[in-house]
Amino acid sequence: MSGCVSSSTHSSELGSASGSESGSVSATSRASDELVVNVYSHTKEPAAGFDPLLGWGCGHMNFEPLVQSTLFKSADYGSIINDLATGYSVSPDGKTWTVNVRDDVKFTDGEKLTANDVAFTFNTAIGSNSELDMSNLESAAAINETAVEFKLKEPQSSFIWRLRYVGIVPEHAYEKEAYGRNPVGSGPYKLIQWDRGQQAIFEYNPDYYGQEPYFKKITMLFLDKDTAFAAAKSGEVDIAEIEINNVNQNIDGYNLISLPSSRAFGVSFPI
Repeated sequence: MSGCVSSSTHSSELGSASGSESGSVSATSRASDELVVNVYSHTKEPAAGFDPLLGWGCGHMNFEPLVQSTLFKSADYGSIINDLATGYSVSPDGKTWTVNVRDDVKFTDGEKLTANDVAFTFNTAIGSNSELDMSNLESAAAINETAVEFKLKEPQSSFIWRLRYVGIVPEHAYEKEAYGRNPVGSGPYKLIQWDRGQQAIFEYNPDYYGQEPYFKKITMLFLDKDTAFAAAKSGEVDIAEIEINNVNQNIDGYNLISLPSSRAFGVSFPI
């Protein structure tokens, strides 16, 4: 099996309670519920935009596409909990999975999210040629507005892991070439600005059905480590990964946090 693959090494992060929305905004002009974080080394800028069917939210973002909802999501200690899903069942032969979906969710354009959108998302993902591994999924079909049936080629007990990292897109508003630039989703945030090569700005989605996040605005910067360190010194970023040769330098208002982590690799076996 294979899926989204991420890798990480020992890194150092600078964290501050102050920062700015962009390189031109002062540290004192931002509210406490706004966050500026440099993501160059981890997420990087998605070349195809913020389209989960082309890899956005897969792996490096811990399966959190921000703009889109997922059927399930990860909780503490690796457990899996419901997001859009309200429950699921598996047939005795392990080849048919039925997932029940909430009926109170709307996309940011006001349209209701239904099982048809879920089925469309996964059927499109089968042939997306992205990081998404849908090789064992034969098809997805909406039984009704709140239930989706997934047909697998072979039994796969770990299929639920596939169901947790695919952001659901609206069938009525999805165009492969354009969606990533102006994504419509049902997640906790909506993309309000994307300056290619510089930053992406997300704001809280007031129609989000889940728990309201602490940060109401998140700015992702796409800066290399040296530029990010300079931005930290001038108070323009809250969190930034820095090069190891800068760890002995102190910056007022920032804490240096060492984050040792193991590498994670995905291996595909014939099945």
